[in-house]
Amino acid sequence: MEKLIEAIQAKSPAMTTWPEVKKFADTWVQTANADRTPAAANKDVTVTRTYDMLDNEIALAIKGVNPLHAKAADVTAAKELINQRDQTWRAWSMSLRVIVGILDIDREIIFKMITAGLSYPEFSTNPDMRRKFIHKCLSERCGMTFEAEEKPALNTASKAADSQQKEPSCQDESLKVQSLGDGKSSIDGLMGNSEKTIEPADETLVTPSQSVTTAKAAVQSENKAPTADDEITTDDFQTRASVLEKELDSKEGDAAKNLDIWKRVQRTDPARTKRKDTRDNSGKVIRTVTSIRPTYQYMRATEIFGPFGIGWGVDVLEERFDPGIPLMEGIIDSAGRETGKKVMRDGDGKILTSLNHTMKIMLWYNHAGARGEIIAYGHTKYLYASKFGLSVEEEPSKKSLTDATTKALSSLGFSADVYLGMFEDNEYTQENEYEHNIKNASAKADDSVRLRKELDERFKANTKTMREAVTSNEVTKICSSLTRVIGSHIKSAKAVADTEHVKYLESRLTRLEEIKGECLAKFEEEKQ
Repeated sequence: MEKLIEAIQAKSPAMTTWPEVKKFADTWVQTANADRTPAAANKDVTVTRTYDMLDNEIALAIKGVNPLHAKAADVTAAKELINQRDQTWRAWSMSLRVIVGILDIDREIIFKMITAGLSYPEFSTNPDMRRKFIHKCLSERCGMTFEAEEKPALNTASKAADSQQKEPSCQDESLKVQSLGDGKSSIDGLMGNSEKTIEPADETLVTPSQSVTTAKAAVQSENKAPTADDEITTDDFQTRASVLEKELDSKEGDAAKNLDIWKRVQRTDPARTKRKDTRDNSGKVIRTVTSIRPTYQYMRATEIFGPFGIGWGVDVLEERFDPGIPLMEGIIDSAGRETGKKVMRDGDGKILTSLNHTMKIMLWYNHAGARGEIIAYGHTKYLYASKFGLSVEEEPSKKSLTDATTKALSSLGFSADVYLGMFEDNEYTQENEYEHNIKNASAKADDSVRLRKELDERFKANTKTMREAVTSNEVTKICSSLTRVIGSHIKSAKAVADTEHVKYLESRLTRLEEIKGECLAKFEEEKQ
């Protein structure tokens, strides 16, 4: 049915009348598969595949549903799984998203691969085993190439067992993957002839037990599985934040100059926020409050303006206690039961009220040679009634000062995404979380995929220059420069326990030393 729909779209994208559709469908069904014109031959009809679609396909596969046969109820269940941030879904999504060209892989292949991998729960918690399994399947099935991985030495018994067991293979020579652009691909040989019965063995992407055995043999026992909190879901959502950033970037002249600070500080690191959900009696979230850690905002202000007290600071202009609502106390009868409420009074008969601490400040800052000043107010409950009785805040001045300072900074755009309500948007939250985790892992890259691409490009350019160098001193200088760059990336990756990226960078460093040795050996031969 999917082939028929694609063929109809390829035949006449503008076809609107039912008789035309029915006539073409009847003709297409009666035509042999070999005589049909492939729908992919029409370059004008393409369906853009996105990471959103990939996430849905992963969730459907976890639910045991083939994306090509999914119903509305299946799609709804898959979206619920994504919204719940299921650990298994996050694990597979993380591993697949970082693969360059994953959107060009056919849905059927991804479904079969995940189905096979789900037979072994350890894939959901061990990223190394999961990654090796995915790389092996995609390499054998689609011909994708990945960086060579260092394998641990095998003992004599393992070698003997390995020699007796044939290496499992996912390779199918009849499969040919052709990228059509815009995230769409054509895979000849996957479905085969529609008139030909498909054997059950052909339906299995790879024998699960074989893949797991191979993956386990390549993973060292000391590797620890990361927790779910260590796994990061990547994304390329076109959210309100992206629209806002594009709008800000499009500003010119004075508008761009005025928004300079705002654009630099509007995004908030999710790790520096705290979310609190208020639920009703049924457990449904009726209100969500995202609070920002004040020290994080102070750090961001110091980055922009300079040290506190020099580049920016706060002057307290006023501090007072404001009366609030009257405090109430219960009326207790002779049986000890509460029969009502009455106003609470002090010893002189004066009505007692709640008290709120208020502080007025002036936040000043130096920017572009000018001094700016912002007036802001901070408030803190000082005396109030709680379920434990009367409560008194011990540090009202400190809390009011913090409240006023963060409000003043928000006027400059600090953490504007929180105040604009973007943290209530799940898509924005996922994207923002990924972006900031990548920035924390390496300040020189926006994400791990782009980091590898940039490093590979520099690696290729430098090694080419090394091979064309005319002196050994030139080779050494180029190698030393690139070694320092790779070393800094390794240090950043180790700081966040990104073992996978560390292995990749170390393999690049090893290869660089090999190339250096080859180049220096060439000069030694010339001297002799």
